[in-house]
Amino acid sequence: MTSSYNVFPNPVKIPHNDECPVCSRSAEGSVLPRKDAFWITCESCGRFAISGSAYATVGGRRHLFSPALRAKLSADIREQTSREPNFIFCTGWFKARYQ
Repeated sequence: MTSSYNVFPNPVKIPHNDECPVCSRSAEGSVLPRKDAFWITCESCGRFAISGSAYATVGGRRHLFSPALRAKLSADIREQTSREPNFIFCTGWFKARYQ
């Protein structure tokens, strides 16, 4: 039996005018099924999942981050998702590394 469950639904408009919540570059997003989270596809950060609370925390404050910090965060997300494809960027992960 095959499932018609679609893990990556059709793209939806994401907050912040289709900008990546991490690096502010152009991005597409989709809602993660049954979770308060988004899949983000960004040319710089790659494809990653981010919780709703992390999206609000980081996306709402990214203008306060230096370009060097945004670049490091982007690289850390790419590295983490290469090791753990189901990784969800959450506020706990962010605070443990950056605060």
